[in-house]
Amino acid sequence: MSNPLNIISENFAKEAELTPAEWKFVRSTMQEIHLNKGDILFSEGSEADEVYFLEKGSLNVIKDQHVLAVIPAGLWVGEIAALDVDKVRTASIYAKESSTLLMLSLPKFKKATQGQPELYLKVVLILSRNMANRLRETSITTIQSIQKQLELSRTRNVMGQFLCNILLALGFFFYILKMLSISKLNPADSSYVSIPLILFLSYFIYNIMKKSGYPPSSYGFTTKNWKKATIENLWMTVGLCLFFLSLKIFVRFLFPELTSKPLFVFQTLIHAHLGFFTWFIMTFGYSLLAPVQEIMARGCLQGSLMKFLVGKHKTRFAIVLSNLIFSTLHLQLSLEVAVYSFIIGCCWGWLYARNQTLIGVSISHVLFGLWGFVILGPAFN
Repeated sequence: MSNPLNIISENFAKEAELTPAEWKFVRSTMQEIHLNKGDILFSEGSEADEVYFLEKGSLNVIKDQHVLAVIPAGLWVGEIAALDVDKVRTASIYAKESSTLLMLSLPKFKKATQGQPELYLKVVLILSRNMANRLRETSITTIQSIQKQLELSRTRNVMGQFLCNILLALGFFFYILKMLSISKLNPADSSYVSIPLILFLSYFIYNIMKKSGYPPSSYGFTTKNWKKATIENLWMTVGLCLFFLSLKIFVRFLFPELTSKPLFVFQTLIHAHLGFFTWFIMTFGYSLLAPVQEIMARGCLQGSLMKFLVGKHKTRFAIVLSNLIFSTLHLQLSLEVAVYSFIIGCCWGWLYARNQTLIGVSISHVLFGLWGFVILGPAFN
C-alpha cells in the first residue's frame, strides 16, 4: 500500500458517490491523529462531536474495564454517538497498537459547508449507512453472545445432573459392598455380585445421557472412524496381551515358588472349577458386559468430562478422572484388578479421545478381558 490516502479516498468516494473535488474538500477538513499503544481516543460519557476513520493500526473498545471488541483498520469509529441526539460516548476507545486516524469534526464540517449543504448531507448519509451496518453487526454479535450464554447455562445444568447421578451411584455402590461384607458374602469370588452392580450403575448412566440433551454420537454411539479405531485398538490389544504375558513369565521366573502355577489357566478353569458350559456362559456374559462398561467409562464418564472441563489439558484430565472413578468399581474384586483397570482404561481412553467411537474400545475390551481373566488368569494368577 504505497499511498494509503489515495486508497482511502477511492473507497470513500465510491461508497459516498463523491466526486474527486468533493472528496478533496472533505479531506482538507479532516485532521490526522497519531496514537501510541495504550493512548485513549475518547472516554465513555464524553461529548461526541467527532467521527474518526482508522487508517492504520487497531483500537480496543472498552466498557467497565472489559474489552468488548477490537476495531481493525479501514473502519469508522464514533459515528453512532456523534449522530445520536444525546451525543454521548457509550464506551471508551484505546489504541491497541500504534495507530493513525483521520478525524472529522461534524460542527466544523457543517460550518465549512454552509455554501454547499448537499455535501454535508451526503457525508452524514454515509455515516448513517455505516452506523446502520455497525448496529446490524452488533445485533448479530449480541444474538451470538446470548446463544453462547444459553449453551453455557445448559452445559452447567447437565454438569450438575452428571455430578449428582455419579455421586448417587457411587454412594449406593459402596453401601451395597459394605452390606455384602457384613453379610459375609465374598464379592471377590462372585461375578454374580459385580455384574448386577454394574447393570445397576448403568441405570444412572442411562439417565445422564438421556437428560443431557446431547446426541448419542457425542457419547461414542457412532460408526464414524470405526475402521481406523478398530485397527488401532486391535494393535494396542495385541501389545497389551504380549506385555502381560511377558510380565507373568517374568514374575514366575523372579519367584521360583510360582513356577508351579500354569501359564494359561484356561484348561484349569474348565476342569477344576467351572466346566465348559459354565465357562462358555461366563465368557459370553463378559462379552456382553464389556461394551456396557465402555459406555459407562468412555462414553458417559470421559465423554461428559471432555465436554464440561476447560483448559489446555482437559482431555488428559478427563481420561485420568474417568478411569480413576471407574477403577474404584473394581476394588471389590481386588486392588490389583483396580490398578490394572486404571492403567489399561487410560490406554482405551486415549484411543477413544482420538476416534470418538465406542466400537474400537469395546472390541479391545472384550478381547483383552478374555485374554487376561480367562486365558492368562484372574489378576494373572
